[in-house]
Amino acid sequence: MFFRQKRSRGHVYLQIVENRWEKGRSKQRVVATVGRLDQLQQGGQLDGLLQSGAKFAEAVMVLSAHRRGDGPAIRNRHIGPALIFARLWEELHIPQVVERLLAGRRFGLPIERILLGARLRNVKEIYEEVLSRGGRYREVRGPREKSTDPSPLKVKEVRVEDRRYVVCLNEEQARKDRADRAAIVESLREQLKHGDKALVGNKGYRKYLSREGPKFSIDEAKVKWEERFDGKWVLQTDLEELGAEETALQYKQLWTVEEIFRAAKTLLETRPIFHKCDETIRGHVFCSFLGLLLRKELQHRLELQGQKLEWAQVLRDLEALQYTAVESDGKRFLLRSDLGSTTADVFRAAGVAIPPSVQKIEE
Repeated sequence: MFFRQKRSRGHVYLQIVENRWEKGRSKQRVVATVGRLDQLQQGGQLDGLLQSGAKFAEAVMVLSAHRRGDGPAIRNRHIGPALIFARLWEELHIPQVVERLLAGRRFGLPIERILLGARLRNVKEIYEEVLSRGGRYREVRGPREKSTDPSPLKVKEVRVEDRRYVVCLNEEQARKDRADRAAIVESLREQLKHGDKALVGNKGYRKYLSREGPKFSIDEAKVKWEERFDGKWVLQTDLEELGAEETALQYKQLWTVEEIFRAAKTLLETRPIFHKCDETIRGHVFCSFLGLLLRKELQHRLELQGQKLEWAQVLRDLEALQYTAVESDGKRFLLRSDLGSTTADVFRAAGVAIPPSVQKIEE
């Protein structure tokens, strides 16, 4: 049953209505007309009616008492992450996969195949051969039309003997690199006019300096050499079944692994873990991969719903969702906290029912 407003002859009346199921259809029946809404509000009868009815609504009374501070909290329990990721964990059949992998393996997992992001400036073969090779770039992602679009990306493949490299180019980042370097060099020129001693300790300046006797000057050859790396990074991989485009896209997703470690250190408040054995390193990487898998699955389901939510906000809302155990009139209840801005969408995407606001604990 519920309250409904009914307009008649210029006045608004408050009615109590119930839904009934008749002959396969839902029908509404007016149980009672309480009176004119304006008169009920002015005379205080509506407030009195609701307060009187609330005595028979145990859940409402418990919630009201808790909000007034009359219902002492016994304990709090965070429930958001466990409800969502436990469902995804089961639906992705991760328990079965883990059991199969660990059978007779002493908890070790093979990691024979690597995807390595090479450091351009520190690998001689990269800057002498790979970046010097000709060839046209293939566009993977075009220029961004709005800030939320993925970064532009072009790739080309280079082979040096039996080693396979993928050269990646982000033209947007290349423009930024050129602008940043130009600003540094221009500032450097101005600083050199006033003396060079203070510049030597500045790492950003020092790499563009050369020494001629007792004085420093701008190393124009170094500035020119740095241009080769604008907006570029190079991948070395032995995954022959992946094309250059797919290799680059897979590597760009690795930043999410770093976020998982940050989330574990902050949100989950885990202590630092130091590994000495290969087995424990593999185990740590594997657990991080499982975390990435759960995240990607949840994001995919949200996208299918047309939802593009900020991941940090999703984590905050899930972590904020909790049950508080309270006691009222000798009975115990679990009170659910209010939902965050993303919580309903996340629960819907995971196929998990939102817990009730009040739940009585049966002894």
